[in-house]
Amino acid sequence: FSKIQLFGLEGLSLLIGRLIITVIVGYSLMGDFSSKLKNILAFSILFIYLFLAYSGIEAYQDVRLPGVLQRIAIVYFVVSLLYLKTSKKTQIITGAVLLLGYWAAMTLIPVPGIGAPNLEKGTNLASWVDSILLKGHMYR
Repeated sequence: FSKIQLFGLEGLSLLIGRLIITVIVGYSLMGDFSSKLKNILAFSILFIYLFLAYSGIEAYQDVRLPGVLQRIAIVYFVVSLLYLKTSKKTQIITGAVLLLGYWAAMTLIPVPGIGAPNLEKGTNLASWVDSILLKGHMYR
């Protein structure tokens, strides 16, 4: 973190800022979900807008919807639906299938144009998929 700067924050202060955001999202997930689905949708949209504002957009063409913080908002929405609409057993099975499936894809599927499966930054399957789906929106 010592080389990363964001809005004048760097090092430990940046790490603390990111941890605060993570705690807020985690706390929201532990709340009472007996309320209507529209509250979850409203929170998700609010998170996306706040995270877009946090990233300091100067021009529309610079908007990175697939940014990390925006993905947190989308995952919050999906996990909230899963929590609200499924049993504990289904949640555990879903989590296990997603984690094992991701691991299998990353370690068993060869990367087109690169070769053997690997977990190295920039040459793994996830990077290849991102380069296909997110052209022009990759982090520079």
